[in-house]
Amino acid sequence: MRRSVLLFLSSLVLAAVSFGLGLNWGLPNRDADPFLFGDRRAWTGAEIMQFAGPRATSTGLGADVDRNPLGVSAGPVLLNETDQQRAEIVRRYRLYSAQPDEMITFMSLAQMKPRQGHLDPKLYQYGGLWVYPVGALLAAAGKLGLIQLTADPTFYLDHPEAFARFYIVARAYSAAFGIIGAACVWWLVRRLGTGPIAGALAMIAFAMLPVVNNMAHEAKPHLPAAVLMLMAMMAAIKYVEAGFRRWWIVAAVLCGAATGMILSAAPVCIILPLMVLFRAMPWRSRFIIISAAALVAVDVYAITNPYVVKHLVGWTLSENPLRSNLANSNAMYSPALSAQSVFDARRLLSYAATGPIVIAGIVCGVALLLPRRTTASAEGAAERAGSPLATHPDFPNVPATRPVAALLLAPSAVILMQFVLLAEGKPGEYARFALLPSLAFLILAFGGIASFLRQSVGSTVVLAVITGATTLHGVTYVWRFLSDASDRPSRLIVAERLESIRRSGATSLGVRAEPAPYSLPPVNLWEWKIWYAPSRPELDALCDMRLEAEEADGVTAAHSAPTTQAVVIERHPRKARRFDTPISWAAKPWVLTKRRSSPGAGEPASQPDE
Repeated sequence: MRRSVLLFLSSLVLAAVSFGLGLNWGLPNRDADPFLFGDRRAWTGAEIMQFAGPRATSTGLGADVDRNPLGVSAGPVLLNETDQQRAEIVRRYRLYSAQPDEMITFMSLAQMKPRQGHLDPKLYQYGGLWVYPVGALLAAAGKLGLIQLTADPTFYLDHPEAFARFYIVARAYSAAFGIIGAACVWWLVRRLGTGPIAGALAMIAFAMLPVVNNMAHEAKPHLPAAVLMLMAMMAAIKYVEAGFRRWWIVAAVLCGAATGMILSAAPVCIILPLMVLFRAMPWRSRFIIISAAALVAVDVYAITNPYVVKHLVGWTLSENPLRSNLANSNAMYSPALSAQSVFDARRLLSYAATGPIVIAGIVCGVALLLPRRTTASAEGAAERAGSPLATHPDFPNVPATRPVAALLLAPSAVILMQFVLLAEGKPGEYARFALLPSLAFLILAFGGIASFLRQSVGSTVVLAVITGATTLHGVTYVWRFLSDASDRPSRLIVAERLESIRRSGATSLGVRAEPAPYSLPPVNLWEWKIWYAPSRPELDALCDMRLEAEEADGVTAAHSAPTTQAVVIERHPRKARRFDTPISWAAKPWVLTKRRSSPGAGEPASQPDE
């Protein structure tokens, strides 16, 4: 018992350290000012507000909906022609992080007015269980003097490092759920009849799993929701084992809470009917429990997201932020089943969970679902490992591991089907939507291998190899976060390169996203002409050069035009990089494409930066 506790606590500390290192990556500061303003005096917060004006508000728009969308029907748009445009760009570099989705939580909180009773987040794909606790944590941190809260936006524009602490608070909320998730993985792996060594190795692999480590470093609700889903499965397993009413109630509450954290967690509710089917009882009783559990889950979601209910009732009203918010989310995803979507889903899933865990998880998951004879020695091993059941209490021919596998795989299968339908052409960050399936594969892989190999030395060696391979990927993610938390992050390295090219004669720069820390390194807003167009050919014909962040494996195909040359600029040379971090926005490679005939084409930029 003492060894088991020691292994658990040691693995938990390792997970906490891995999630905490580099938590301050990519935060807003004033380091971009010398690049944005050049030899000019940097604007104060009051000047930025004077030129840009306050952010437009509307009762009918979602918090994440662009108030001033760019119109490109007439061709490329010049983004930095006026002081108003420049001020809007500077405001992003003063307030936004290097992760494009983190700011929307603070946009949601900024438009609330608690003293007036206006608490509508106008952000509904991120649930109230994410937005409201982040707001409460910020308020508590303000009371403790850890952050400075003020309603004056000019203060944060003058002191972006003060606003950066908001991101750390929200990221810490996500990372805390990651630590809880490590404990959940221990419990679930042990429930498959394994020993403490397998549980500890699974916790380490969990902490180093690329998608987990990445999401623990971002102020987003995906990891907290996934952990709540694991907890819901744990309660469902307890109900299958013991049949006590309190466990199906807890499972239903956690299903509602997971959906209340992020809307994409809704498939977890499939475990509610499934857990009841694994108990022997009259069908009438099953129907009553399933109905009651569904009602509890819906109530929990409604309590944590009251404005969703309000706006559903008023769906047909002309100004409905729920309709606006969901339309904005739907515009980003177009479901399509094709060979390409399947291929992209396979690629993205390998980013999230690594190949060995995906393969081992699928094989072990199927094996755990199949009927198998439970011998006396297996029963004894399961009991010694802490699994209370060798066989199902109501069905003697069903191993106790089958409900665990089924409850893990059922919602994961639904999520994977959605994942495949939306995967075509998606970048590496889309792998975050495979978070729950990745966790299920990890748990089934470690639990299955240890169980099937009877917790032998051979099983420990196999699990140690898988853990080591996963750790190599995870350490690379931590390294990149630490790199982008340094005094010279990747975007400033590229900013230096762009400034040297500008001085050699280049004047026009093409982008496919509005300038922000995550889409464009800071550049001189008076000396460059920054053109926006979603189409590459338009930019190639108009601009001396084009710059964008792309995954390393897409660089060659995207930039093969004979009239241009592509240069990958990143923190570390490609030849020294053994593992990419495609899910992460930290130290992301930037692709610089120059016309060979441009004035700056003679500048030697064919090699990555050191």
